[in-house]
Amino acid sequence: MDNSKKIIGAFAGKFLPPHIGHISQIEKSAKECDELYVVVCDNTENSKRLCAEAGLPWITPEMRVNWLREHFKNNKKIKVLLMIEDGIPAFPNGLDIWSKKFKEITGYKVNKKFADETYRELNEKYFPECEFVCFDRTVINISGTEVRNNPKENLDKIIPEARQFFENIINKNNVNL
Repeated sequence: MDNSKKIIGAFAGKFLPPHIGHISQIEKSAKECDELYVVVCDNTENSKRLCAEAGLPWITPEMRVNWLREHFKNNKKIKVLLMIEDGIPAFPNGLDIWSKKFKEITGYKVNKKFADETYRELNEKYFPECEFVCFDRTVINISGTEVRNNPKENLDKIIPEARQFFENIINKNNVNL
């Protein structure tokens, strides 16, 4: 296939932690692309704070990248990348800087972006060269916040590659985290 005609998609998120809602959307997105970049975006201060607020040790971005790479190791369309957001002003103030860094990380190849409707206007402004594909986050009703705040209750919604991390915490604390 001519590279100029390849559909190169991107799906970005914190994946803090990766869960079945993420996986469902990534798999659907990959079906619409020749290649799909899954970009784990991390602001160190923010992710440490979110984990601490939930009583969890820091779930490093490298852990999240490794879990997703392992999960999708048999899908050659999917490439998991890491984008560190440290030093970029908080959303939405740093979007110009963020979008430039995102384009650098993905090699300026993306022509299709996947996100929920709340990101449509931002994608159209900062990624006018990309087709925006909206998905419904409520199809699988789970969020990273819910998982972090109640890992024991949501263990079955965490991707298998990340479950051991949470099982160790639950067993160590012997509480209903």
